[in-house]
Amino acid sequence: MNIWLLTSEYPPDFGGGIATYSHHTAEMLCQRGHSLTVFAADEGQSGGWQVLEYSKRLRVVRFAANQSPQSNALGEFARWSYDAAIVLSDYCLKEGKPDVLEVQEYLGLPYFILIRRLLPDEPLANLPVLVTAHTPLYLCHQFDQSQAYRFPGYWIGEMERYSMFAADGVVFPSKYLRNKIESGLPQVREHGRVIPNPFQLQEGSIYLRTSSQRRGFLFIAKLERRKGIVSLLSAFSHLWETGLDEPLFLVGDDWYDELTERWMSEVIRQRYGKHIKAGLLHWEGKQPPQFVTEKLSQVRAMVLPSLLENYPYAVMEAMAAGCPVVVSQSGGHAELVEPGKSGFVFSHEIPGDMENKIQSVLRLTPDEQGRMVTAAQVRVSQICSYEVIAPQKEEALLWAQERAQPRKYFPFLRGSKREYTPPADQALAGKAGMLSIVIPFFNLGKYLRATLESFTKLQHVPHEVIVIDDGSTDQNSIDMLQKLHERYRFRYERTDNRGLPATRNRGAQLAQGEFLAFLDADDRMNALFYRRAVNILQIYQNVSYVGCWVQYFGEAKGYWPTWNPEPPYVLVHNPINTGALVYRKADYIRYGRNDPIFAFFAEDYDSLLSLFENGCRGVVIPEPFQKYRVRGDSLSHTITDSNTIWVYQKLVHKHRNLYTDYIEDIMGLMNANGPGYLFDNPTLYYPPVGYKVEMDLSSNGRPHGADFTQASAGTHFYYAFRSILHKQYRKLRGKIPWLSRIVQALKDEYGEEGE
Repeated sequence: MNIWLLTSEYPPDFGGGIATYSHHTAEMLCQRGHSLTVFAADEGQSGGWQVLEYSKRLRVVRFAANQSPQSNALGEFARWSYDAAIVLSDYCLKEGKPDVLEVQEYLGLPYFILIRRLLPDEPLANLPVLVTAHTPLYLCHQFDQSQAYRFPGYWIGEMERYSMFAADGVVFPSKYLRNKIESGLPQVREHGRVIPNPFQLQEGSIYLRTSSQRRGFLFIAKLERRKGIVSLLSAFSHLWETGLDEPLFLVGDDWYDELTERWMSEVIRQRYGKHIKAGLLHWEGKQPPQFVTEKLSQVRAMVLPSLLENYPYAVMEAMAAGCPVVVSQSGGHAELVEPGKSGFVFSHEIPGDMENKIQSVLRLTPDEQGRMVTAAQVRVSQICSYEVIAPQKEEALLWAQERAQPRKYFPFLRGSKREYTPPADQALAGKAGMLSIVIPFFNLGKYLRATLESFTKLQHVPHEVIVIDDGSTDQNSIDMLQKLHERYRFRYERTDNRGLPATRNRGAQLAQGEFLAFLDADDRMNALFYRRAVNILQIYQNVSYVGCWVQYFGEAKGYWPTWNPEPPYVLVHNPINTGALVYRKADYIRYGRNDPIFAFFAEDYDSLLSLFENGCRGVVIPEPFQKYRVRGDSLSHTITDSNTIWVYQKLVHKHRNLYTDYIEDIMGLMNANGPGYLFDNPTLYYPPVGYKVEMDLSSNGRPHGADFTQASAGTHFYYAFRSILHKQYRKLRGKIPWLSRIVQALKDEYGEEGE
């Protein structure tokens, strides 16, 4: 088979188990005679991508971030997904599609590939996709005691869920992980299976040092709560206090702990400083594989006390290297380790059980250790060797390939399922295949020509253009409208000024087509969008409208990435360009007509919620086809926070049954990120809600928040700045000398005493 493997890590990069998994999978499949192309996200790549030929059967394509101008509108992890889809699309155009793509679920890497492969007219259309689960971030949040609803982590979790849900098949490395994921995502049960991670023992990898030649214990993982670092240090602290004189070595990257709002290394130094000074506790930081291998040959055992774990390579590598292991029951490693035979397994539910198992390691005789090492090696080989795993993986790849058939229904993660039924009323159903484009118009004569001109490029879609003049008062605009009407021959009607909702509804009433679109008179639309949107609506019977990304022009530049509307996010913020969608006309008229009560704004958001309440779902084409003009004199610039809050109150009241269904999630999102009108891109980090507090003067001259605002805003900025940087800070400070000085200055000014 011609197989593509997409990964966020690949050797010589090292860090998590994903790089190790990708290496073993590539080696295993190439040895079986398959051709493999590995696409690896690479932060070190300066631009584009680099192709490395490792053999006749294996090549690696290392690609950089920001493969397109709009990529930069996304947060880091969503950006990698978007860029991966661009790179793979390019390769599909050049070489054709592979037989199958395998990709991790972690960080939602396959999200945009899965979206694009569901859309017609895409190079990735109908590409077979097999997703291999590692440990989704949304599960990690539960065990890290982190803020599960805080952006961007929450949205990464949504991308991960969708990646598993929409794939043709999902492989879980352990029964444990499968049960954890399926308990919260039952939709994947019918297309999931368990295949352990591949691992090939190397000759000479067994270290025959006896227990008397070994000293200390080893922890190989990030300093993360989920990895059990807190319970591990608590257990060893008690052991040291009661006489143990053997060190513990921590090998792994630091971790920003949201619960304490500190780096875990800082927490450890503060709590266990005396053990560090006594030479009993050592943090080695992130180290290359060679360092880890040598350390495994020196210590009595490797301890992995995870609270949640998939099928960690750290355990397999330790067992293969002849190092006894002590692992928790909370992970797939407990399916590999035979208690008391090939290692030790403890339960976090039994007080003192971890300490007892560590004591068991200390009591091993040389003969017992030798038998355990042999049993561990045999166990790893029996379960994880290439010859055992390869046939299972090949079967899964073929299975995904067979399941990758064109779909009649677009996969939506949540909400009601409904199939479109054409109405009996022919006027309501409209002329089959025809698109009616309605342009509400009010005093925008100087912009309308460019808007109309974009429709001249619309081909292969029967269409009409309808301009509704909502009682324009500017004579120049009225004259221009008449002149343009003579040139472009659109349908035209003038009404009394009744506002945007009534104007849109009147246009929908006049529309003759099966499909209906709106576009503001000062905006533009790439005509390709309309053709693609109509194709989507003709293919998927459960899709009622189609949107796209937005590019701003005029007095502001940039992009707005939009999303398929899914609850609960759709209930706290409008995720799609509702002012320029293509609808099934019958669905809009029956369920989505603009409500005049929202004449000021949010009439389109209300329409979206009404459609959703009636089972009408929508899809976004992730391309910036809409050009949205930003004008300083636009009505939107007069909208205040008070206006917005009032409108949200009306929305919630009108759709209260819908909001009630998702109240827990809505409260979680708003508690973590603030009210919905303060954010519009869930892939970005938003500072704590306090950043909105401003020092100003009220109308009567009294200070408003004058005493505390400056300090709290500065403190919020410091912690927001530190949180944004925390994953990259140690890497960046070596490259940017002044960065550490800025962080220190902020800390001195706004940080808490003693941190």
